[in-house]
Amino acid sequence: MTGSVALTLTPPPGVAAPSSFPASVSLSGGQAEITVSFPSAGYWRIAASGPGGSQGWVTVDVGVTPDTAP
Repeated sequence: MTGSVALTLTPPPGVAAPSSFPASVSLSGGQAEITVSFPSAGYWRIAASGPGGSQGWVTVDVGVTPDTAP
């Protein structure tokens, strides 16, 4: 697949999403790449909506330990 993929970032409760997070990425040959950094520990979810109605998501665990778990 090739085309634009819209990205949505859901931060952990009480944390604001960084303004630098990309709103979209280009998909080429079924692959896309983004580089992001997260300002705090927690579970961050990236949702993607792409060509042909495709959808997906990933939950990123950033530094979550028993001491930082929500």
